[in-house]
Amino acid sequence: MPNREEAERRLEKLFIAVTAWASRIRKPPPVAAPGSSLAADDQAFPCMPASTIAYNGLAVAVEHLDYFRTSFQATGHIYPAANYTVLRSALMGAAQAVWVLAPRPRHERIGHALDIAVDSYNQQRNLVEAATGLSADQQVVTDQVLTTLETRLVEAAVVATALGRDATKIRKWKLSMTRVITDAVGLANPDNTADASAIRAGTALLWRSQSGHAHGTPGSMLSLIDHGSIVDGGAGTLWATASTSLEGVVSAAGGAALLLNEAWKLYDLRCQNLGQA
Repeated sequence: MPNREEAERRLEKLFIAVTAWASRIRKPPPVAAPGSSLAADDQAFPCMPASTIAYNGLAVAVEHLDYFRTSFQATGHIYPAANYTVLRSALMGAAQAVWVLAPRPRHERIGHALDIAVDSYNQQRNLVEAATGLSADQQVVTDQVLTTLETRLVEAAVVATALGRDATKIRKWKLSMTRVITDAVGLANPDNTADASAIRAGTALLWRSQSGHAHGTPGSMLSLIDHGSIVDGGAGTLWATASTSLEGVVSAAGGAALLLNEAWKLYDLRCQNLGQA
């Protein structure tokens, strides 16, 4: 973990990059050139093409990093758990983009994009089916949405089958973000060097700790308590205030930003017609 001075330098550089990325997502996204690998990937499942899924990941990651930037620059305050929750979403978006764009074999890129699309359809279906107390008109709209989602899942099953996968239980498919992040970090840092190994291990640890904060688990908040700050409140009670360091938050932001930088490079590369697969 960097010291305070190094953390401040890293944060300054990170905010410059985030500002540039935020400017990009305020403009129309680049279109994959005819003959590019991304244009070819898009043809596999046009209902939710790979380019759309990858760009969604980019936009989600940038938005959350930019939210962290604007919040910190406006207040200078480090929120013990909330900052990690925001940066977790940035990591998730960047990882999904890398997961869809990085694999060399086309069938792997298509399969990853399809996994994300199917998970999205299934989550939408669960959301709509949970609606209760609807009026007759609302029920009509709900039924139409469910019919469309069912059609999309049938179409996705055809693609999955063509990829050699068992699609009989496609309506129960769930995306494992732990798998996505582990794979994405490995794809972005494939070398057997000490630095690459440290990045892979560090990102995995960040993901699990940030997930605890996002889910509001007591253990995650307790991990942010300095034992030296515990106060005896009397009558057998103890209390303490959770806190975290700038260095810790910068490390979390840096993990997401490194993966996001790789995602942008991959997206721009695969949008070009370079005669690649």
